[in-house]
Amino acid sequence: MSRFVRKSHFRHVFGQGAKKENTYFDIKLATYGDGNHLAASDKYIIHSTAGGGGPCSVMPYGKTGRIGMGAAKLNVHTSKVQDFAFSNFDSKVVATASEDCMVGVSVLPDDPSTFKGEPTSSLLLEGHQKKVDFVKWHPCAQGILGSASHDGVVKIWDVEESKEAKEFDVGGVATCLEFNSDGSLAATACSNKRSVIWDPRSDKAAFNFKQDFTNAKKYFP
Repeated sequence: MSRFVRKSHFRHVFGQGAKKENTYFDIKLATYGDGNHLAASDKYIIHSTAGGGGPCSVMPYGKTGRIGMGAAKLNVHTSKVQDFAFSNFDSKVVATASEDCMVGVSVLPDDPSTFKGEPTSSLLLEGHQKKVDFVKWHPCAQGILGSASHDGVVKIWDVEESKEAKEFDVGGVATCLEFNSDGSLAATACSNKRSVIWDPRSDKAAFNFKQDFTNAKKYFP
C-alpha cells in the first residue's frame, strides 16, 4: 500500500460553528410539498408552522436567539402553505402558495419589529383548480408573479391589477418553476418526466425536449 499522502491546503482546516446566541434556534418549522420550506429577505424570515388554517411564522431578519412559539403568525390562507417568495423589488412583499388553491400576496410592515400578525395589506389570487405548489417572482418586471399548481397549469399574475395575465398548460404536475435571468423565458419540470421552456408573454412553448428525463424532479438552476 502506498504511504504517499496527497498534499492538501485544507487538511488541517476546521470550521468553527457560530455561537448559539448568533443563531436562530427552537424554530417550529413545518414542511409541506416540494417548494421552499423557508424564505428570507433583508427584513424578514418566513416559514410554515403547524396550526389551524395555513399559518406562517414571521421573524425579523437579524434578530437571533430562541424563537419558540413566540414568533408572529401570518395567516391569510385556509390550508397549508407550500411555498414562499419575497419580491425582488420590495423586501417586505411576500407571495405564498397554498393547498387552498390560492396564491397570496402580503405586504408586511416596513419595520419588522412592529409586525404582530396583521399584514399592512394582502390579497388572494384565485384561478387554480388544485393546490398551488410553487410561486416565483419575475426577476425584472415588478409586480409580475408566476405560480404552478397541481392542476398542471402555470399562471402569470399581474399583482398590481390583481388579475391573471397568462395561463400555460405544461401537461403535468410541475415539480419546479424558474425564470431565466432577464425573465424572457420560464421553465418547468413535470411529474411525467417532461420539461418545458416557454415564453411568459406567449401561450406556446418556446422549446420542448424531445427526450424525457430519467427523473421527474429535474431542476432548472
